[in-house]
Amino acid sequence: MHREVILPAGHFMNILFYTFKQVVPTIGGIERVTDILASALTAKGVNCFSAYTAPADGSPSNAFSNAFLASDLKSDIRKIVIDNHIDVIVNQSKLNASKQLRAAINGLDCRLVFAHHFAPAWEENILNFASTREKLNEPGLFNKCKAFAHILLFPLRKLTDRHKWRQWYKESLLASDIIVLLSNGYVKTFLDYCGASSVQSDKIRVIHNPLTFNVTTQPDLQVKQNVVLIVARLHDVQKRISLALKIWDKVMKSGSFPDWHLTIVGDGPDRAIYEKLIASLSIPNVDMVGFTDPRPYYENAKLFMMTSASEAWGMTLIESLQFSVVPVVFDTYAALHDIINDASNGFIVDEGDIDEYASRLSLLMKDDSLRQSMALNGPSSIAKFNSDSISSQWTSLFNEIVR
Repeated sequence: MHREVILPAGHFMNILFYTFKQVVPTIGGIERVTDILASALTAKGVNCFSAYTAPADGSPSNAFSNAFLASDLKSDIRKIVIDNHIDVIVNQSKLNASKQLRAAINGLDCRLVFAHHFAPAWEENILNFASTREKLNEPGLFNKCKAFAHILLFPLRKLTDRHKWRQWYKESLLASDIIVLLSNGYVKTFLDYCGASSVQSDKIRVIHNPLTFNVTTQPDLQVKQNVVLIVARLHDVQKRISLALKIWDKVMKSGSFPDWHLTIVGDGPDRAIYEKLIASLSIPNVDMVGFTDPRPYYENAKLFMMTSASEAWGMTLIESLQFSVVPVVFDTYAALHDIINDASNGFIVDEGDIDEYASRLSLLMKDDSLRQSMALNGPSSIAKFNSDSISSQWTSLFNEIVR
C-alpha cells in the first residue's frame, strides 16, 4: 500500500545516516556534510539518527535525535531500524557497506540510499605507484624487501584492485534503492564503471552538497590582503600541493609580486615533503599554518588555488566562493563545472597546463578590477547550494521512495 508522506507536516519521517566514522563536524568532509544536512532536515521536521562503526575524537554532532555505535553492521543496524522505526537509511560511507546494510534491513519496511561522495572510479587512485615506491625509503631490511615485492607486484595488485572496486560498485547499485551522485557529469561514468545499462539509470539521482558556512553578508573586499590561499589535506596523490608550489614558484620568480603570499591551511602525511620542496627550490613567501579553522583565512585572502588530481565536489572551492576568494582550478573533475563559470566567478585551466595556470593567477594578482568583479560574483553564484535548498531536495527524495 502506497503511503503519501508530505514533509514537514503530518508524518515525522525517521532517517538513519550511516557513516563509517562518528559524525564529528570538525573531522572529515563527509562528516561535516552529514552534520549540515541532518541539521537542515531536522529543521524541516525530519527525525535524524546517526549510526557509525568507528568512534572519533572531538565533539560529536548534536544534529541527531540519537547516535549509535554499530560494531556489527548487520545485527546492530537491524536493531536500530526496528527500535526507531527507521524509514530510510542513507549510507554516507563505503561502497562495500551497501550490501551489508541491505542484508540488515531484509524483510523490513525500510529503504536504502547510497550517497557516493567521490567521483566514480576515483578509488582506484588509492593504490598508486608513487606511494608504493616511496615505501623503499622506510628503514629496515624487511620493510625494503616488502616494498620491493610490492613494486614488482604492482601491475597485478592494480588489476586486482580494479576488479574489487568494480564489484563493490555493482553490489552497491543492486543493494540500494537509490544512488545519489554529486553531479550529472558522474552518472554515465558511474553506470559504465559498474557495468550497468542505461535502464538502471532510474536508480540515480543527483543532489549537490550544501554550503558549509553560514555567511549572511557580502564579504568586505577592502579588508582582504594580498594572499593566495590553499585549504587542503596535505596528501599529494590527490591534492597535488607540490604542483601548486611549483606554480607559485614560477609566479613569484617573475619578480612582479613581492608583496603577495601563499598561505596553506591544512595538515597531512606529506607536509614534510612540501617543506623540503620549499627549501630546496627556495620558494618565497609561503606560509604553512597547519590544521586550523580556515574561516579567518578565507576572510583575509583574495585568491584561491586548487590543483587536485580529482575531487568529488570540492567543499573548499565552494567555501572560497562564499567568501569572495577568486579560485583558479585545474579542470580535473566533472562537478567543477556545476560550481565554476569560467571567467565569471573563477578560472578553469586545462589539466596539466602549468604555464596557463601561472598566467591566470598572475593576471588576477595584477588586475584589481577584474579580480574584484569576479570576487563579487562568487557568493551569488553558489547561493543555490544553501542548506535549505539542498535539504528540500533530500526530503523530496524521501517522499518519493517511502511506501
